[in-house]
Amino acid sequence: MWAQNTAVPLSYARRRGYFFASPLSIKVIDKRRNLYMKKQGRKLLALLLAMALLLGLLPGAALAEEDPDGHIVMSFELYSPEDNMVVLLTGPQKVSFQSDDTGLSLAQDLLGAENVDVASGWITSFTIDGYEYTAAEMGDYGSWSIYKNNAEDGVTIDQYVPADGDVYRVILTSYDPTTYKFPVMPHDLDALYWAMAEYSGELSDEANALVQGEGVTQDQIDAMTAQLCPDSASYRVLIDNRTVQVDTSGYPYTYIPTLSADKSTAAAGETVAVTVTVPGGLALKEGSLKANGVPMEAAEEPGTFMFSMPSCHVVLTAEYEANDSGKLLSAVFSYDEAAEQVIPLSPAFGKNITEYALTVYDFDFEDSDAIYSTLTFDAAGGTTASWQYYMEYGGSGFYTPGPAAASGTAYAHSTVNTVFPGMTNGGKHRVDVTPAGGTANTYYFQMTMFPTLSALQIGGTSVEGFAPNTFDYQITVPNGTASIEITAVPFDSDSYYVYINGSEDDCAGTPVSVSLDPSGATAVSIVVDDGEGVSSTYTITIKEEYTASSDKEELLAELRPLMEGIASGYVSNSGEWVVMDMSAYADYAPDTAHKTSPAARQSYLNSAIEALSSSGCSDQTYAKAILALTSIGADPARLYPVNSNTSFSAVAGLNSVSHSTSVWSAPYTLAAYNQGDFQSERYETALVDALLDSQQADGSWKEFGTIDTTANAIAGLSFYAGDPAVDAAIQKAVNYLSGQQLEDGTFDEGDSGWPTVSNANSTAMVIVALAAVGINPADDARFVKNGYSVLDGLLSFALDDLSGFGRSDGSTLNASATEQGFRALVAAAQVISSGSAYQIYDFSAHELAPGRATGSGSPVTPSDPDTTSTITVTFSMKADTGYWISPKSVTVKEGSTVYHAFVEALKGTGITAVGAADGYVTSITNNGKTLGEFSNGKDSGWLYKVNGELPDISLTEYGISDGDVIVWYYTNDWTQDPSAGSFSGSSGSSSAESTTVIEPKSAVNGTSAKASVTEKEMTAAIEAVLEEESDSITIAPSGAEDAVQVSVTLPVSSVKQMADETSAALVLETKSGSVSLSHAALSSAAGQAKGDSLVITVERLTVKDAAHLADAVIPEQSVIAAVSVSSGGVKLTSFGGEKLTVSIPVGREPYENGKTYKVLVVGDDGAVESTSGKCVKSGGKLYVQVTATHLSTFIVTPQTIETPPFTDIEGHWAYDAITYVYQSGLMKGISADKFAPAGTVDRATLVTILYRLEGEPAVTSPVPFTDVTANAWYADAVVWASEAGIVNGVGEDRFAPSSNITREQLAAMLCRYASYQGYNISGTWDLSGYSDFDLISAWAAEAVGWANQQGLLTGKTTSILDPGGTASRAEAAAVLMRYIDYLAG
Repeated sequence: MWAQNTAVPLSYARRRGYFFASPLSIKVIDKRRNLYMKKQGRKLLALLLAMALLLGLLPGAALAEEDPDGHIVMSFELYSPEDNMVVLLTGPQKVSFQSDDTGLSLAQDLLGAENVDVASGWITSFTIDGYEYTAAEMGDYGSWSIYKNNAEDGVTIDQYVPADGDVYRVILTSYDPTTYKFPVMPHDLDALYWAMAEYSGELSDEANALVQGEGVTQDQIDAMTAQLCPDSASYRVLIDNRTVQVDTSGYPYTYIPTLSADKSTAAAGETVAVTVTVPGGLALKEGSLKANGVPMEAAEEPGTFMFSMPSCHVVLTAEYEANDSGKLLSAVFSYDEAAEQVIPLSPAFGKNITEYALTVYDFDFEDSDAIYSTLTFDAAGGTTASWQYYMEYGGSGFYTPGPAAASGTAYAHSTVNTVFPGMTNGGKHRVDVTPAGGTANTYYFQMTMFPTLSALQIGGTSVEGFAPNTFDYQITVPNGTASIEITAVPFDSDSYYVYINGSEDDCAGTPVSVSLDPSGATAVSIVVDDGEGVSSTYTITIKEEYTASSDKEELLAELRPLMEGIASGYVSNSGEWVVMDMSAYADYAPDTAHKTSPAARQSYLNSAIEALSSSGCSDQTYAKAILALTSIGADPARLYPVNSNTSFSAVAGLNSVSHSTSVWSAPYTLAAYNQGDFQSERYETALVDALLDSQQADGSWKEFGTIDTTANAIAGLSFYAGDPAVDAAIQKAVNYLSGQQLEDGTFDEGDSGWPTVSNANSTAMVIVALAAVGINPADDARFVKNGYSVLDGLLSFALDDLSGFGRSDGSTLNASATEQGFRALVAAAQVISSGSAYQIYDFSAHELAPGRATGSGSPVTPSDPDTTSTITVTFSMKADTGYWISPKSVTVKEGSTVYHAFVEALKGTGITAVGAADGYVTSITNNGKTLGEFSNGKDSGWLYKVNGELPDISLTEYGISDGDVIVWYYTNDWTQDPSAGSFSGSSGSSSAESTTVIEPKSAVNGTSAKASVTEKEMTAAIEAVLEEESDSITIAPSGAEDAVQVSVTLPVSSVKQMADETSAALVLETKSGSVSLSHAALSSAAGQAKGDSLVITVERLTVKDAAHLADAVIPEQSVIAAVSVSSGGVKLTSFGGEKLTVSIPVGREPYENGKTYKVLVVGDDGAVESTSGKCVKSGGKLYVQVTATHLSTFIVTPQTIETPPFTDIEGHWAYDAITYVYQSGLMKGISADKFAPAGTVDRATLVTILYRLEGEPAVTSPVPFTDVTANAWYADAVVWASEAGIVNGVGEDRFAPSSNITREQLAAMLCRYASYQGYNISGTWDLSGYSDFDLISAWAAEAVGWANQQGLLTGKTTSILDPGGTASRAEAAAVLMRYIDYLAG
């Protein structure tokens, strides 16, 4: 186990009773330490070592202990791996121990507690004879390491528990900087150390030389051991820990012994039996099992060996090599016993691949009732295999024993999905393969049987080329066709359901009329649901004939083979971007034979739902998932996890998290919000404003290369074309891109801070952006250079075999370049074909159906290489506050990628990651803390380095080699590629915030004070922030203690420098109050600055002073502060939606620490907003802290408010409504800290809410329903609502209190309640604007019309009302708040 990265001098001290080099040698070696590895240094070191060993390698008496629990040998050493030389600083010494001893306590006993410096188990230094031994003088790679029984130990010195016979060596050495590995000891000295520790005479020069290690063989060491061992009744049997298998997937490491002896000590001539437990997948190397170098004889019992104990201590050693025991050698699935009708496995079988999918169809079982499996394995060698079937009961999954498998023999699994136990549909069944005497290897086979159609007709005629397992069809109809009639007949008419274009009613065998889009192709979706959670989707694309111009046709015909070539490789790819791009391609080329397979589509859906239902998702996780889900027709607002009937909404999730304004984030959030009517206008406005504010003067956006970011910004803003400000920004950006195009038509990354080259990725992003604003990338004159268009530039990176794109040329396939290039080709083809703008991220026209996860939800992940050979790499993970995974060795298959090492390194740590299988890790969670893309700012995220280099390809593409060093690190500013990825022995963590303070002198005039900060002061502060990693720069003007108005002037150039070079916040601290501008807000202010200076002002006002500001009555004892930022005489009130914190000092009465107070925010126009601030105590004073997105006058009133204690509503679209109903006492949380906005509302809850709204009048009548008891918490509410005519029963005298309320039921109850209160609910209304208005129940039609007209119940989109949809708690809160506003109006 490696110790802390401390250092060691090549100098030695002398301690009485032990051996050390002389004090004189300290100066000599220290003077030459930089020449240490050179020949003269080696000779000098060897001479000193020899002198030290000759003079002093004397035995020391064991520390006296009464009745010890055992003995170990302990030593402190220096070891040079370069020279293979050892110096014993103390020992080897026989040390007795008690049961409560540790390595640390024994070290303290040997050296004195004052001479042992250990921090949290990590060795810092040892002091011997007044000299402190550290790694400081050893160079960059020095460190302490601990070896137990000749192998690096897996625990720190304070965690080591002594065991009798151990050899415990604390060694000052150096690690390999390329692998971070400590040296493997070349010889086993354990038996010799025991002999030396117990030897009573003077050690010979030969013994000293053997310890020194130069030019020594193991045979010489073993011979010296025999020579030194005294006559004894018994000798020790030691085991070399290099034979122990170490599982490093978790810490502390797990040790798995492979050798055991029947005796720990034995007399000379006594027989010792040794048992070998061979690890699974390995075999004992012939002749390698030895005792002191002498091979052992095999005993009759398998796995047992014997040797005769010599007259000395012995060490048992062994070596292992890989074999195939415990593995499947083949696995064949078929519909028949002879395996003539084989069922393909995905991926193809490989003995080192452990997870597979089997895709079958129902019609395959017309003449069969079984699936046959034929497995082969090393049965002759004692390997066995057995099936375990996955079952579900009562919503829980478990495995039940299946049959034992006979190698090479077909086994018939019982009828699919009907007989239990069996290979049930959707189940992830497993096979346990167990080698003789070893542990089982597990293989998983997930079988999915897709339901199909037996007939598909249009207008009563079968679709040409129909086959049950062909899911995509293209139909051409004459021009002017308005509608067609589709009939879909399922294979199992008794059990299956058919839904056409998202219909809620079963359409099986029933003709359905579908209206056609006269302006383009019409996609018809036919879902066949087996009723058990598995469905198949057929797509029919219907279009009228379209004739393009000959030039267009020629160009499109040229692009089509390349698009087809790429699409053919994406059919089984379930990556998020690929699935979305393939959907866009299918929109363009509905006749393509290459579409995302049902299995891959379902796999993505499973993985997306699994990821979105976990905690810690970022805005980008939600936004990109909304795009991809919409692209495949899955409603992102109706997602159902595996085996759940309760949906959740990714849109609600996006609303619930903060939105990054980064150009790498905001455009995708904007695109996501444009997939439907999500009532997200306020979020969209803030993000659009932020993008406009961050545009550079030259028209670019700059975060990571100006080309990529500018293109991304254009794509996001294109949704808002028509807005004058947006159009102007887009035009500037287009002009900028035109000026940056290279002479061959391509683009590089632009101004990224380091040299860049022309590449397919940047060129592709430009094409996507141009298409989004209607610019033809093939012939627009602005994007033709030297005769080459930007489309020509992209095509120059295409591979000759049409399989994809290279990044910097067309010679080597690059996955990310191919993915982005494919997207650009689709966008280009669309805009060329139509002649109008095409936004590839717009799937709002797609028909949506609920998204349901099936099976386990595991994504299609990269498979392991098919080989038995392994490599070892070093892996570490560094978060923003230190290491989450310290550098450790990870063993993977030869031919692996960084992905395989990443997954292996995380095993057993409890750390989870999102996105690895897709090639890009978006977030990682450790011990409840999630670090995601943009968590710590617009340029923050996860990166990785291999051997110190930052790759430009994904982790699933980067192949690794033996000895590689992988550092996974989180950076707050990826544009600077910080040193977070380089190795450091200390964590550098600091949980407390730090600040750099500037105290400019104030000029005071009465009650006003003004101060100025110079460029020099700001530059010094910025340098201090970078050096000390401060979180902020605080400006605290001196001499302004008595002023009520304080203004500070800063140079705009310095503010911009601070925004560009640091991630720090800016704080102005005055007696009247303080204001903190987050780094993002500071950046916004710098971008808005109109003059050479920025002025920040904080002013304390009295109630009388503020009376004229607004019509609102200001309560006495209110505390008021006006805060402003201005530049060039213009006030900056808004900062791109970024948050600012204003802290206002308040007196002790009536304010109390910890309480929340009502705060009025008064704008310059007199408008008053109500918010809240929490009272906190700092430095003995009380402050009310207010978070705002703009600056104005803040009035802290003494009125306390109870803020919702819920942790799951921050940023939620219904936050205000939830706060309102909570503070009004109408709704409560489901627990002390959870409101569950996405949860449902049952009938009992809703009548109770209305009962509270009515004031909870007394009731005397008995409960009229049989399923409501008199003592139920909602009984009085039910009686009142029933008598008031607000609710009726559901029949048979039942109320059904636990039934969920639908949206139309919610409207009906409110309508009846309004009528009960005397309001006029009559009228006429037209709901035909909603496409599903005909789904409103007849009894609810009047109520829904009334509620919609009053603005209480709005559509989920502009065209979808969803009357039968379940009302969420958030929706109920919003409707109730609107209803109360309706009453007030």
